[in-house]
Amino acid sequence: MVKIGIVGSDNSHAIAFSKLCNASGGRDGLRVRGARVTHLFGLNQARNEEVAAAGDIPTIVADPAEMLGRVDAVLVVFRHGGLHAQYALPFIKAGVPVFVDKPLACTVTDAKKLVAAAKRSGSGLTSFSTVRYAGDTVKVIKDVRKVGPLAGGVVFGPADAASEYGGLIFYGIHTVEIMLEVFGYDVASVRAVQSEMGVTATCAYRDGALVTLQFVTKGARGFGVMVHTQKGHVVRELNLSTCYRDGFRVYFKMFKTGAWPLTGPQLVRPIEVMEAIVASYTSGEAVKLRKMRGS
Repeated sequence: MVKIGIVGSDNSHAIAFSKLCNASGGRDGLRVRGARVTHLFGLNQARNEEVAAAGDIPTIVADPAEMLGRVDAVLVVFRHGGLHAQYALPFIKAGVPVFVDKPLACTVTDAKKLVAAAKRSGSGLTSFSTVRYAGDTVKVIKDVRKVGPLAGGVVFGPADAASEYGGLIFYGIHTVEIMLEVFGYDVASVRAVQSEMGVTATCAYRDGALVTLQFVTKGARGFGVMVHTQKGHVVRELNLSTCYRDGFRVYFKMFKTGAWPLTGPQLVRPIEVMEAIVASYTSGEAVKLRKMRGS
């Protein structure tokens, strides 16, 4: 049984993940076996107690350092990605395998700092939107591969540039990660515009593909993709009902094996794309991205 500590009780994901492990019926009937959330830390005691009760978590700690030596793995799930580096680094430096909820960080500097620390300590580290590993997202990718090569497309999802949890990156990271999972990581440049309805960004790939990202602030919620290939089209509004379980299985496997599901550069890339999008709609200019290298 893998004992897991959760750091960051403010996020609804803290309840979702703990129910997957701890509740007899799991979450909405979905269960992950072989793990139990045993410890919880958060910045608000009333919220801590609420999450502990909902997720059947036996121990609330006043300091996350109290988890060291008592848990086998940690989930850092604060809503604001700007808190992630501060709270994840002590566990990473101690060699504890860590999952950092989306986004890994709010800046490329912090994202690189986390990856570098994990490389030095040998700690397992991963971070992603569970949307990218949802069963329906995986099926879309398989369908796309059957009719490729890719010429371009559209990915849409909700986001708010004025979010108190770091701005566009808080929810926009979902849409960016779907794009990277479907179309790949080799984005060459980004041009973005902002209106009261949201943000639209065109991502130019080095192979010539053009992908439009629509971050919807005022409009229907939900995520979807439209992919153009040289042989046909794939259009899908994504069913994300199993995303928490599907994502948990990915990082639970890392906890058990030590193998990172995403490389260091792959972990940093979504943050680089998000920074480029914000810089573009702020400046009114296209922003180039470096070619991704190494592992």
